[in-house]
Amino acid sequence: MEKWKQLLLRAKNDLITAKKGLIEPKTLDTSAYHCQQCAEKAMKAYLNYKYIDTEDRRLRTHNLLMLLKVCISQNSGFEKLKKACGILNPNDTLYRYFNSYQVMPEEDEIIELIELAEEIYNFVVELVE
Repeated sequence: MEKWKQLLLRAKNDLITAKKGLIEPKTLDTSAYHCQQCAEKAMKAYLNYKYIDTEDRRLRTHNLLMLLKVCISQNSGFEKLKKACGILNPNDTLYRYFNSYQVMPEEDEIIELIELAEEIYNFVVELVE
């Protein structure tokens, strides 16, 4: 299977996992992480689809805004995902580690993150179909 297809499948699995976090017993912190991962893998899938190697040192990142810039250089339609990427971006580490100042996310926040991740995922799927 081509690398971009593998990445897109893993992005879909991250989205599924994020949604499962809303089911009792809820794992909202884990859902936040998987939303960010879904967006990251979907954008990396698109870049690999466009023959841009995401293993390149410059693109070996979890920073959605950095990945978004490269995606925009290939397709200006990605511009509409700036807000989504900005909101999702910190969730790669925000809840993964204990911080005395960081509380668990609220369910409505996770629902929003899932919607944003799904928007990015669906946008990429439409481009590669």
